[in-house]
Parts: sequence; C-alpha cells; structure tokens
Amino acid sequence: MENNLIYGEITFQGALDLINNLKENNEINEDSIFVDIGSGYGKLPIIFSELCDISSIGIEIVKEKHDIALKTKWTNKKRIVTYINNDFNNCKAIIDVCNIIYADCVMWDKALLEKLKNILPKNALLIHNSHTFLREIKHEVLKLNVSWKDELSKFYKLNTNDIR
Repeated sequence: MENNLIYGEITFQGALDLINNLKENNEINEDSIFVDIGSGYGKLPIIFSELCDISSIGIEIVKEKHDIALKTKWTNKKRIVTYINNDFNNCKAIIDVCNIIYADCVMWDKALLEKLKNILPKNALLIHNSHTFLREIKHEVLKLNVSWKDELSKFYKLNTNDIR
C-alpha cells in the first residue's frame, strides 16, 4: 500500500505533448471530460482545462495533497476544474462520465491496478504507465516528460474496451 501513495508527476512539457497527441488524433473535443486519478497537487486537471477548455477532475486520496490543490487552484477555468479527496474506488459514478482517464500508476501494486481496471468506463481512453494492462492489448506508446526521471517515460494509451 505504501508504494501506492508515492508522488511524482507529469511535467508541463509532458502534459503539452499528451494534449497535442490527443488533439492530433481527434481524441479530445469540447464534450470531453478528463480525470486524473491520483492528481496530487492538481496541476494536470488545470492544464487540461486551460488548454483544452474541457471539464477536468482530479481525484486524490491524500488529504494534504488535495488541500494544497484547493489552495493553489490558480486558473481562469475554476468552474470546470473539480478536485475530489477520496479513493478512486469510491468515485465510480464520477469516473463513468469521463472519456479521458489519466493514471500515473507506475508504483501501484497489482491489487490496486486490478481495482482500477474493474471500474473503468466503457469506450474511454486510458493513459497510464503500468505494464499490467498490456497483456496482448492494442496500445499506443507515448514518451512523456515526468518529474522523477531525466529521460522520457513510457506511457500507454488504449481504449478501455480492450482490457475487458
């Protein structure tokens, strides 16, 4: 469980590269709803709302990180950025309405990854960095900047229908 709470984040450049990839592939539009599972201090939901003008949700289990996200919610898009302090397992109804799901889950244990897999909505896009979902699944590899490495980190983009 302890590894599940390790903090690291996608950098601003990594977020830009991810957004550009989604736009180039017509996977994001004005009706999209983005969720960052394990949103930490909440920067990625703000970046998505600011640059894509879409509703964004950050779900963070650690209260201290969630509180910091609320205090530093500096954006002109406050009405479309929501932060939730809860375990993502308790947020299925919220996750179900999202069509772009980001999970920086490289340090999550297998049990937590199984729980994520079980609550994913159908026909959504999942961006993650765990090999667990990759058993014979079609996926696109993205190389993105993250805070814990000096080199690009490998993320995977796939349709949630493919992991069922």
